[in-house]
Amino acid sequence: MTDRSRPQTLAKTAVGMSRREFLVTTSALTFAATGFAGFNKAFAANLDRDARVNAVLNLLAAKPVDSTLAFRAGAALKATDPSFPDAFAALADFIENNGISDADALAKDSGFTPALQATAQKLLKAVYLGYAGEPKAHVAEDGVRFVTFSEGLAYQLTEPHVPIPSYSRWGSGYWAELADASSANEQ
Repeated sequence: MTDRSRPQTLAKTAVGMSRREFLVTTSALTFAATGFAGFNKAFAANLDRDARVNAVLNLLAAKPVDSTLAFRAGAALKATDPSFPDAFAALADFIENNGISDADALAKDSGFTPALQATAQKLLKAVYLGYAGEPKAHVAEDGVRFVTFSEGLAYQLTEPHVPIPSYSRWGSGYWAELADASSANEQ
């Protein structure tokens, strides 16, 4: 039984919900849709930027660079240098606008200014050495950001000959005994 002495403040709509519930629900759905659309745009922009970093690194390194490594290098450089995104955009635009397809053509181009060269060197340093920033001796925090250790491109150059320290694929203590001289001479 309904109490007719109180005025009914929540009139029911045709779908069985009050006007207030309807307004709150539609407002929440509209807000959520707008928020997700903004998230998707930001996500797409990040994917585009990451793909761009990877494409530039592939050109600079003159070989394919893992996309995760490229992403980590870009994020570390952005964290250590707030002006890096703008400098990177200038480098990427220069490469795209001039139709540069390899590192040699980039190096020979007269428009490859020292500022663009410094940006390219920062990118290469991050993926070859595995960190971004400048280490400082005898300080607790030097602002360097870790990118990778075992996937650094500098280690990949010597991978068949020298194991990466502390990640030895030859087992621990491999350095304790001398290698067989006869097998070394055969190679």
